[in-house]
Amino acid sequence: MLSTTYSRYFFIVVFFALFSFSSCINDDKRYEMILGDWYGSSWIIDESQREYDASRVHFRFMEENQYTAQLGNREETGTYKLVDRMLYTHAEGQSEMAVRLLYLDENLLKMGMNRGGQMETLTLERERGE
Repeated sequence: MLSTTYSRYFFIVVFFALFSFSSCINDDKRYEMILGDWYGSSWIIDESQREYDASRVHFRFMEENQYTAQLGNREETGTYKLVDRMLYTHAEGQSEMAVRLLYLDENLLKMGMNRGGQMETLTLERERGE
């Protein structure tokens, strides 16, 4: 009886240890993948399918969790972090903001945003030649 209980606890501890370790690996890979310059290619208001001009959006994610952004005429500089499927940005002098990472690979970054209850999807493409 004691060995069955011990086996269950051992399995649970090993499972969570492996799960935690694999999450760290995924976060490290995502931090590497997001580095660089990203340019807006599409910005859709989900329910209406209307679009904003994404061509005026530029993000640069740098090492040491620093970023710069150009959003139309507005520029910002600050820090960022990746937690689970969320990207948190904290621009100097502003509150921290969060967007959902819908997709990220070497060439494409999709963010899901909620602006005043309106869901939007911003798609960015990596600068060519990187």
